[in-house]
Formats: sequence, structure tokens, C-alpha cells
Amino acid sequence: MGLCSVRGGTAPIGCGLLRGRVLYDGSIFQVYLGRQVMHWIVIILAGLGAGMLLTALAFVSTLIGVLVNFMILLFSGPMIDARFPEKSQG
Repeated sequence: MGLCSVRGGTAPIGCGLLRGRVLYDGSIFQVYLGRQVMHWIVIILAGLGAGMLLTALAFVSTLIGVLVNFMILLFSGPMIDARFPEKSQG
């Protein structure tokens, strides 16, 4: 039966299938923790990005709504002036 070398010891082929004794020196756990930390960093950055995108969309929608309303108000100004003439003071 062939052997595969694992840090800290050797095990029969089929490492990880509970065949034989495999000893780790702890570096595998550091890699796992590094991946776990990176996973959470990616999740946090993705959440922040999604939040900023939704905020930008809400801001632009509000801005366009305000601009359209003011454009309507400006263009309807002459009609309002004609409908309600200013009384002369005198």
C-alpha cells in the first residue's frame, strides 16, 4: 500500500477517508481561518456595495423627480401668470 506524505506524518493512500492516522502541524487551521476571514470580508464588502448602489439609485430617482417637477413649474409659469394677473398697486 502506497503512502502519501502529510505535514507531521504519513498516511495510507486515501488520506481524509479515515484510513490511518494523519497528524497536522496546525498550518491547515491557519489556512482555514484565513479563508474564513476572507469570506467574511467579502460578505461585508458585498453588503456595503449593495447598500451604496441602492442609496445611489434612490438619490438619482429623487433628483430626477425634483428636476421634472421644477421643469413643469417653470414651463407652466406663463399660464399661471395669465390666469391670475397681478393687481396694480397704486
